[in-house]
Amino acid sequence: MADTCNFTHLNTSGAAFTWSNGWRSRGRTERRLDRSLCDISWFDSWPHSNCIALPKVVSDHNPLIFSGSRVLSSGHRPFRFQSMWVQHPSFRETVTHCWSNTVVYGCPMFIILQKLKALKTCLRQWNFSVFGDVHNRVANARHNLSMIQQRISIEGINNDLFEEEIVAKTTVMESLQMQEAFWKDRARVKWLTKWDRNSSFFHAYARIKSSSSHISCILDGNNLLTDPLAIENHIVNFYQTLFGSSFNPSGIDEVCEVIQPMVTDSENDLLSALPTDEEIKEAVFSLSASSAPGPDGFPGFFYHHCWDIVSFDVIQFVMQFFQSNWLYPNTNSNFLVLIPKVEDAISMTHFRPIALANFLFKIIPKILAVRLSHVVQRIISPHQAAFIPGRRITDCIGIVSECFNVLNKKTRGGNMGVKVDIAKAFDTLDWSFLLRVLTNFGFSTCFIDWVSTILRSAKLSILINGYPHGFFSCSRGVRQGDPLSPLLFCLAEEALSRGLSRLQLDGLTKPIFAPRGCISPSHVLYADDLFIFCRSDGVTLRNLQGFFDRYSRASGQFINKAKSTFYLGSTSRHRKAVVESYLGFKEGKAPFVYLGVPIFCGKPKRKSI
Repeated sequence: MADTCNFTHLNTSGAAFTWSNGWRSRGRTERRLDRSLCDISWFDSWPHSNCIALPKVVSDHNPLIFSGSRVLSSGHRPFRFQSMWVQHPSFRETVTHCWSNTVVYGCPMFIILQKLKALKTCLRQWNFSVFGDVHNRVANARHNLSMIQQRISIEGINNDLFEEEIVAKTTVMESLQMQEAFWKDRARVKWLTKWDRNSSFFHAYARIKSSSSHISCILDGNNLLTDPLAIENHIVNFYQTLFGSSFNPSGIDEVCEVIQPMVTDSENDLLSALPTDEEIKEAVFSLSASSAPGPDGFPGFFYHHCWDIVSFDVIQFVMQFFQSNWLYPNTNSNFLVLIPKVEDAISMTHFRPIALANFLFKIIPKILAVRLSHVVQRIISPHQAAFIPGRRITDCIGIVSECFNVLNKKTRGGNMGVKVDIAKAFDTLDWSFLLRVLTNFGFSTCFIDWVSTILRSAKLSILINGYPHGFFSCSRGVRQGDPLSPLLFCLAEEALSRGLSRLQLDGLTKPIFAPRGCISPSHVLYADDLFIFCRSDGVTLRNLQGFFDRYSRASGQFINKAKSTFYLGSTSRHRKAVVESYLGFKEGKAPFVYLGVPIFCGKPKRKSI
């Protein structure tokens, strides 16, 4: 019925299930029976609709409370470049005139930032005069075509009406193309390419996406916040504390001693060289044109389309950074977008923060990332697979699956697999720890200084329901969404990876059973997903827990014991109790999901897939 009527399920937060039979034993059944449904016209009238499932008290159903508003938040939406603008014949002339006639004196960074600021004002005025309301433009164009065709049907065809009809049809098509580009920008659908006219699809997708991403309530401890101002303050305070809190690391030298110099002089020369004009251009065009823009509102699409106009100033901007190791204030400003990790996100732990940096700034870390990618392939241990060119996620999945299937082999101490969850691994990485790892690897002072400047210049503003809130500096963490951050994260995690390998080599932890002629891996690491394989004897557990503590104090990354699990082979209840007491983790059950793939023992069963 819902599909037949083109209804959409309204985003519902709160309880995951809205009905239960109230049983206490194994016969307890829970289902989501109560839903809120609406069609696309509802989203047009009430774009910020949402539904909350309240706790049930008397009834066996959770009451649903609906809320909707036409006004989302106070303040002004930030400027955003529209891809439909480039379809207009006067666009390039407008950009060229504004860019060349904006006379600014100062350093290259100041010059291009002032030109972009002037271009924003120019494009706003040009958009208002040329496009106006794109939806009214479509309606007027269609009305004009309809009137001409009615005249033809009444008066008959003649040369003048024939020419007018051709012009009117062209105007309608141009208006529809602009409207399609308008909705496509808001829908941000990358998997759908040009086909027939997709305006209605993009319109519906954008409306539904806007409503589903709307944060209407958030948990603050045990309190459910529904007031928009309270929600905004809570979110800003949470991330300001997360990224801005100072951490005093200890024992960095001890943890990082496993990192030895590996970067050669020739590699340092490559990393520390000034970029050429061609290298800068390659970095610009290798960055996605359709990615969401940062605070300045100019995406890669603008730079790709207007490269011949802005290239000189862009190159001078990039060269000034590499020559002076300095960034103009607020150049490295970022919008922090909150991406829900679960369907009914209601707690701050349910969101993944993704940074949207200015495209102009991203050129700098992109150049460094391309250079660094040639080095990390050699110096990062094979236990890590994420973000390293030539390595695949399937390697980690295969290793975990194979090792999990030998846990039941009898061996002294028993075999054990440990799935470790590092809480906010990207966001809590200590900068002094990261820079020490780079130093121990043998990276040049010049390269490390560039990295340090990029880290310390970052400022964040949280996008909440489409509007920016807060503006604060960072003191730790690497931003997800930055081209260089994944490789820096892998380099920092190498201290964790090599530390685990050193424990096994020194006999402080014992490996799991392995068939004759095979070497059992001590662990696999894919970004912040860590899986360890070792024995479950007391000595191994003590040394493993001790290493976790030392690493956390040095790096700022702490293990989330509530989400970490261990898996044992055939062993006694006493052994399970010992593991729980040492590690503080809960025991997991097979099958379980690792990197999106079910892991199970033996042949796959229907319930395991």
